[in-house]
Amino acid sequence: MQGGGYGAQAPRGSVRHAYPLSVTSSGFLTAFALNMRTLPFAIVRFFMHLLHGIFGWTWVLASVALAVYVGSKVQPYLGIAAFVASVLLYALMWHGWFRYVLYGVKSAHVAVLTELITRGKLPSGSGSMLGYGRHVITERFGDVAQLYLFQMLVRLVVAEFTLGLTLLSGLMPFGIGFVARSGGRLVRASTRYLDEALFAYSLVRSSDPLWDASSEGLGYYFQNSKEMVKTSVWMVVLDILFRIVMWVVFGIAWSILLYGIALPILTAHAAGLQAWTGSDQPVNVVGLAVVAAAIGALIATGLTTSAIEQAFLRPIYLTMIITKFLNVIQSQPLDPSFEQHLGSRAGRLHSLAAQIDANRGLRTER
Repeated sequence: MQGGGYGAQAPRGSVRHAYPLSVTSSGFLTAFALNMRTLPFAIVRFFMHLLHGIFGWTWVLASVALAVYVGSKVQPYLGIAAFVASVLLYALMWHGWFRYVLYGVKSAHVAVLTELITRGKLPSGSGSMLGYGRHVITERFGDVAQLYLFQMLVRLVVAEFTLGLTLLSGLMPFGIGFVARSGGRLVRASTRYLDEALFAYSLVRSSDPLWDASSEGLGYYFQNSKEMVKTSVWMVVLDILFRIVMWVVFGIAWSILLYGIALPILTAHAAGLQAWTGSDQPVNVVGLAVVAAAIGALIATGLTTSAIEQAFLRPIYLTMIITKFLNVIQSQPLDPSFEQHLGSRAGRLHSLAAQIDANRGLRTER
């Protein structure tokens, strides 16, 4: 079961790679078709995000209930402390377990998509998609933890570039500054998936040292930033449209469903609710049902749209970026001056890449 690895070390200023391309279109429909071929990943990611959202809201409500109980029975400040401690515990659980597991699934998905974009199919005898993706990550990075750390450093390097645009827009007059801020948003949209695109690029150059592949991949990005921003414009427009449609459709659907559930329950307990309020007036059951349905629909719609976006839409956008990136640079020489764009944080990136390469028996050339 062999991933990537299409070319040997090339001279500076030349084409830095050699890989096949099975997919040459970076359009939405092509990306959608590719992701349908990796539907098991989307289903797994959807339920992981949905269950995490449900668990998160349950945890928040339980934390509020705990804070109210402790604050009323013991001391108000202890109630606040209990809420803060509960939130911190959840944050540790998120960073220490769920985010790590989810990142492993997402990275395996990227590995499979890269193989489909370049070769058109997975190697024979590769087993399940998830197993193949995990195998590729282990071969290239050793484990998911090192890949996660490496991509965090990549994001810091890219952030130095985008930060310059943000600071520049703040110094400009209102009209020009607005244009610069809009351009900055587009650049951030194009770099949102850059770490995954560089991960894909490092896979097609898996026989090369990681630092060489990643730093040169960054160089290729800055060299082709205009093309990447063009693709990002469509992504931003599509994302806004899909979000609006999902919020309207799911908002209406959840409101109707939850109102139909809440109304008979509240009607059956109307007498008890009137006694609890101590009022002589009958409880407005319909109004309570509307409020309950609206609050529940807001939460349920947020959970549903977020899970769909994370599991289905973002992988499609990522596929568009990876396909565009690999197509644009396939036969393109690299400008030898690319290293000047890497920024001051590139040293830490180089050190980690050298460590990962050493574990694989590769030597970084620069």
